[in-house]
Amino acid sequence: MRNEERSSEWPWLITGTLLLIASCALLLLVYRDTAGQFPIPMYQAVFYFFMPYSLLFVLPLAFWGSFGFLWQSKRFGALVLGIATVIGLLDAMWLAAHWGLGYRYQGSALTLGVTIANAVGLGAVATLSAMGLLERSKTFSAAAYFVLFEVLVFFAFPFFGSHES
Repeated sequence: MRNEERSSEWPWLITGTLLLIASCALLLLVYRDTAGQFPIPMYQAVFYFFMPYSLLFVLPLAFWGSFGFLWQSKRFGALVLGIATVIGLLDAMWLAAHWGLGYRYQGSALTLGVTIANAVGLGAVATLSAMGLLERSKTFSAAAYFVLFEVLVFFAFPFFGSHES
């Protein structure tokens, strides 16, 4: 095990959580400035509808709570890869099921762009996870877990429906 691998999870927890809060704030600004026309993740739209500022904290707190628990596991890399695989499969099924809504309400360019962003983000997560397993590196696995949460903040499970009342 390398020296960097013996480090604590605290730098990842603090930095990752703060960056996720900043990402959620950016998402909130974009969503408000585009009058809800940018397809954000469905669960973020629900948080925004019921309590607009709650979306600033839900995913960062989920990251904080789960990362510390997973970091302590001897199977950290495998768990991250497993979680990423499940989320990737569910996201692909979501996109397939809502493709028509995306084309109808968001247009082909935006629907395709969000789909490509999902694929690139989840591909990066899979690559980092695989590198973490092959190199037995918690650093790569931690980076994969953080990038997975960034994908969850911005692109996964997009709401493609109409925002009209």
